[in-house]
Amino acid sequence: SSFNSLMRISIACALLVLTVSCELGRTDAEYFKLAQKHYRNNDYASAIIELKNALRVNADFTNARLLLGEIHVELGRGADAEKELVRAIKLGVPPESAVELLADSLLLQGKAQELIDKYQPEAEGSGLSSKALSLVGDAYLQLEDIESAATFCQQALNQEPSNSRAKLGLARVSIIRHDFVGAANLT
Repeated sequence: SSFNSLMRISIACALLVLTVSCELGRTDAEYFKLAQKHYRNNDYASAIIELKNALRVNADFTNARLLLGEIHVELGRGADAEKELVRAIKLGVPPESAVELLADSLLLQGKAQELIDKYQPEAEGSGLSSKALSLVGDAYLQLEDIESAATFCQQALNQEPSNSRAKLGLARVSIIRHDFVGAANLT
């Protein structure tokens, strides 16, 4: 009788191990695909779980780190986003593909000066992208340097007239200056 009980427990444990190992047997790509599905459905909590599963399988999976960083930015978790994005860049992601998310992560943390220190020298010298120029403008807005914000947002808009972030930055500058007509004309 104790042998039968022991046998039943052993079979139950074997089935449990088999079930768990099937779940854990997914590849990083399979977890990533599930995460993308959850992300598209705005189910960020489930997406984060699947991305962390993918990273448990492959810690160097840069696309998972990028998406995790993006989700953290969307959720307002600047420090978590910065950690994932910096790690992705260290693993070989081209910095320009993560620059906007990384800048957003810094702004979420109130690190506007750090963002300016990193990108302004390039902006003044070498014609930084419209996206990066508008990010520097956002940083200046956060620091309440309205003139510099206006300059960088205008440079961004001159370079790319459809840059919505630059338009929003200039609209905010116009509102601060009490130029509500100017703000309305930027839409």
